[in-house]
Amino acid sequence: MTWTEEYENILKDWKAKSFVYMWLQLKSGYHFIFLNNILTYPVIILSSVTSAALFTSDNELLRTILAIFSVITVVLTGIALEISPGEKLEKHMSSMKRHATLIRNIDYCLSLPKHMRADPTIFIEKVSIEMDFIAENENVVPRYVIRRFEKKFGKMDKLLYGEEIIDLLTEDIKTVKTVLKLIKNPTYNKTNSD
Repeated sequence: MTWTEEYENILKDWKAKSFVYMWLQLKSGYHFIFLNNILTYPVIILSSVTSAALFTSDNELLRTILAIFSVITVVLTGIALEISPGEKLEKHMSSMKRHATLIRNIDYCLSLPKHMRADPTIFIEKVSIEMDFIAENENVVPRYVIRRFEKKFGKMDKLLYGEEIIDLLTEDIKTVKTVLKLIKNPTYNKTNSD
């Protein structure tokens, strides 16, 4: 079987769709990092303060306040267990990485001369199976992330896939990475790294 433009277009379309899903998974991961931090740090601080102060105070008012802190800590812990932001974060990032690998594999295949590529039907079937596997194992993308995507790039059902959307998403992902590097290292200079 020989490679045709139709086969290449199918792969290019799937690459663009995978790029969209990768973006959604990445942004979902950031959403759950935020939730995880909002729930985890107050629990650590409240439980530390409560534990340290509880045994050193004979003041009844202070003990009452500490008991309230303990209840808040238990409630936040319960919410964190129910939402499981850490687990969801891992699943979203895992899906994002699988999409990135799929994109890289498609790029690699299409960059080869046609006579050096694998049989197109076999390769397309492998990509299709991988896309199905990723879709079956992904966490649901929060509505907030989908609304953000649609506000920035347009409605998902009307979105035209192709190099244009890949360029837009790539630029957005680079911007996010730059912002994260600046947060971690205020002296970071974009021209030094990217």
